[in-house]
Parts: sequence; C-alpha cells; structure tokens
Amino acid sequence: MHDEGERWVKQAEVNFISLEVLFNDAKTHPRICGIICFMAHQVAEVALKGGMYYVCGGLDQRYLRSHNICPLVHILQSERPGETHGLVNHVTSLENYYLTPRFPNLWEDGIVPADMYFYEQAKQAKDNAEAILRNIQRISQNISMQAPKKVSCTYKH
Repeated sequence: MHDEGERWVKQAEVNFISLEVLFNDAKTHPRICGIICFMAHQVAEVALKGGMYYVCGGLDQRYLRSHNICPLVHILQSERPGETHGLVNHVTSLENYYLTPRFPNLWEDGIVPADMYFYEQAKQAKDNAEAILRNIQRISQNISMQAPKKVSCTYKH
C-alpha cells in the first residue's frame, strides 16, 4: 500500500503549495485567512490519510470518508510513537477548520466567516499543516527504506 500512501502524500504536497500561494496574499487580502485555515486542514487531512496507508497498509472507510483528523493522529501515534511526538498538538489546532471557515450558517446571523479569521490564525494554521506534512514525509521515507511487510493497525477510536 506504499503506492497509495505515496499518492496521498504527493497530493498533500500540492495542497501545501496552494496553501502557500494563498498565504502569500493574506496581508493584502485578509478576508482569505479563513480559507487559508481550511486549506491547512486539507493539507493535514490528506497527509495524515497518506500516513495511514504507509503505516497501516490501508485506511478504514469510516476514516477515509471522515474529515475528523484527530483519530488519524492518535492511530499513527499508537503505531509509531517515536516518530509522531508533538503531532497531536499540530492536528488539534486544525480540527475545527474544515467547516467553520466556509459556511455562514455555522455562525450567528449576520456573521460572514471571512470576517472571523485573521493573519496570525492563518500563519499558525499554515505552520501546523507544514509540520504535519513534514512529519508524514519523514515517516513515509523511513517506511519506504524498510523491507515491505504486511501491516495492519488496530482501529480503537
């Protein structure tokens, strides 16, 4: 399943490039900061799912279809604790950026999500997404250098 993991990690890398392009315009166009936070979540989600393919040899459908990224990091930490230290902090900070930056109905009447996110939040989200992506890239490189073996993670969450 390394090929599938590689596909996901490559997509996460492209998503990160998109995130950087958006972030470079954040000071000029501050109303895009919420979308930057959303893109940071996307980078993290896709990278973590790629990590699951590398580490676990696959991805349970309930996690594949979900956008909740915390369970993914917990599984990865249980399987590779030495390589995922601190990852949960980066993931937790991004967890709520999947829906709220995009949908006005999730806010009180009259509030536009674009007006609720700021440069510092966008910078922190970008930095957290980058840390997650780099961590998953390291794990995938370490696993790719090892002899192939059948692996299956226990889904406890």
